Amino acid sequence: MSFQTVSDLKNVPSSDEKAIITKPIKVKVIVDPVYHHDDNPTTPNVIVMSIVADDSGTIKCHISNEKDIVKKFFQKNTSIVISKCTITTCDEEPQLNINMQSSIFLVPTFNLKQNLPLPLLPSFPTIKFTPIAEALKLPRKQQISIEGKITKVSENQDLILIDTDDEYDQLYKDGTIIGIQNVICYNSCSNKQCRNKKLDSTNQCPRCSKIYPDDKLQKAYVSNLCLQTEEDLKSVTVFQKVFIQLFTIDENENHQAEELTAALLQKLPISLKYKENDDIIQEIILL
Repeated sequence: MSFQTVSDLKNVPSSDEKAIITKPIKVKVIVDPVYHHDDNPTTPNVIVMSIVADDSGTIKCHISNEKDIVKKFFQKNTSIVISKCTITTCDEEPQLNINMQSSIFLVPTFNLKQNLPLPLLPSFPTIKFTPIAEALKLPRKQQISIEGKITKVSENQDLILIDTDDEYDQLYKDGTIIGIQNVICYNSCSNKQCRNKKLDSTNQCPRCSKIYPDDKLQKAYVSNLCLQTEEDLKSVTVFQKVFIQLFTIDENENHQAEELTAALLQKLPISLKYKENDDIIQEIILL
């Protein structure tokens, strides 16, 4: 079963109650390559157009954002991919609201064309979309039934759509890092037991209470990256150990986040095998 608009949900029969989609549901949003308006070449506007599709591939809506997105990092050879967005619906009268706090990634243009599946590249509105996932991951699965593509839920729990092919084991998976959402640099504790705990404003570790002089400060890094797998684009987080291994930077040098982001973009794409848990990459093997 598929539906053309969210309002059609009101007409779907259910044995217990009206068919609903509870909130929030995470779905994949793919963005066309960035468009430039050359009316003012010194400060070009960035227009991002994206489309939300349901699990049958039916287009639900599109987003157009004319703000100057991430202007701080935006360069001539950079494009943007928005990978996730939140759909919120009301149970009484289903409505579709887009939360623009989406995952926004910087992707070098040549990497975008090289790595993204071809169906993602044609211009809006003829762009084709890979359907979002069809399986459900819930603490209380016995309270859910699936009829076609419509989910019946008795107590309005939050639902998260996941890939049916995902196996939550510790086997390595193949992927490619193609974009960077952000890089966070901070002063950290060097005690291994503190695991790069962030120092407070007085350079003291809140875990072991050690205080560091200014000339002994050590940097740690956290980054949210855009990972392309065989089925999807997703946001993943890497912490210090994996970050250093992934980008082969000298952890003893002090780097500023903006400078580091620009330098790391030049190293993309990076192909790897990885282990993850809850979208945190825990181990990698570079290919």
